[in-house]
Amino acid sequence: PVYPTNAYAAAAAAATTTTSSSSSAGADVTAEQLMPLRRTLLASDSTSTPDAPFEPIGGGCGAVGYVASVRASRLIVVASIDLADNAAPLRTHVSAGRGSNIYASSHSLYVASNARWTRQDKTMVTRFALENGRVSFGGLIGVEGYILNQWAMDEYRASAGAGAALSGASGVTFRIVTTTSTDWRSQTASTTNLFTYAVSTGGNAAAAAAASGSGSAAGMAPLGSLVGLAPTERVFAVRFMGTRLYVVTFRQVDPLFVIDVSAPATPVLLGQLKVPGYSDYLHPVNASHLIGIGKDASLDGQVKGLKLALFDASTPTAPAESYSLVMGDRGTHSAALDDHKAFTYDADRRLLTLPVRLSLEASGRAAAQCDTSYALWQGAVVWRVGESAFDLRGLVPHYDPRRRPHRRLPVAAALAAADYYSRRRR
Repeated sequence: PVYPTNAYAAAAAAATTTTSSSSSAGADVTAEQLMPLRRTLLASDSTSTPDAPFEPIGGGCGAVGYVASVRASRLIVVASIDLADNAAPLRTHVSAGRGSNIYASSHSLYVASNARWTRQDKTMVTRFALENGRVSFGGLIGVEGYILNQWAMDEYRASAGAGAALSGASGVTFRIVTTTSTDWRSQTASTTNLFTYAVSTGGNAAAAAAASGSGSAAGMAPLGSLVGLAPTERVFAVRFMGTRLYVVTFRQVDPLFVIDVSAPATPVLLGQLKVPGYSDYLHPVNASHLIGIGKDASLDGQVKGLKLALFDASTPTAPAESYSLVMGDRGTHSAALDDHKAFTYDADRRLLTLPVRLSLEASGRAAAQCDTSYALWQGAVVWRVGESAFDLRGLVPHYDPRRRPHRRLPVAAALAAADYYSRRRR
């Protein structure tokens, strides 16, 4: 289909007489009323007030982009704000689509969604090109499997010369890691897969992608893949670092895979490390070292306390766990396991700050009542990432023993602790 297309506008126009169930009886809702609204409030403009009227975004339904192969469930609005010029108009792009994970680079915005409507184990990824504040459709691909989160996607711009040639004409590569589901009917085990695509970034990329039908042939062309990793396991953490990719999977032990993606058409598995437990988030320390935060586990896969580990991939064919630290028992939690913004690392001072809820296994009467763990302490913990250990530098309690501890320590508390300790001398 042509993008933008009037197909969505026609469908919306046909619904102008539809009555909204949430509105008063007999009140008709027009297609224009379904469009998102905006208003601009400027601190320097005395006429701007919180009561300023809203106005429709874009040029109405006819300007809404639509891709036929994606079953739209919402409107996606991409807004561009010029931070250097307050008087510059707000640019917006509206498309009918869907998405659950977003990854952005300085030149692209990728929106990924599980294509459940196809009844296939597939993820649809829509690319929007970003150029000088303008937003346009840049391609669409369907990838086998589902992704973990935004860290499973990446865009890499190769340097001029041979590197650019390996990544296609533009030198830009989109990379994505997926996990396929176990198919009990065909007795097919779940696997982890890497797919790479050449991204067209020229001025005619959007038009060419639209003319191609699905958009994948011109906007995003397949380059290579590495499939079949870690059968029966699923992805727990992903981190792209330039021409290296690190993937953590888990079932009983934690394999850390090191993959070379310097040649996108032929990615190569360099090495792997198997240790108990798993990492939920990987954070780079330098070009060859990463910090992993996750859970410890027994050799049979029983999850235990909170685990920190420093991984050394300076020898990519033989990655190693330099050292690790386990806190508490089962039930010990950190918001950084679910939200990477709770992971605060000061690279200059090598200070790591995490919000932690420390739990210990119960015994006696509590265990008999199936209350298997209880919170002992809650607060922000600060370590210095040393050469051979995580050196404890301070504790900031956020715990009232007279009350039951909160399930999640606010990220703001960890940020405040990180700021305090980063100001202190080593």
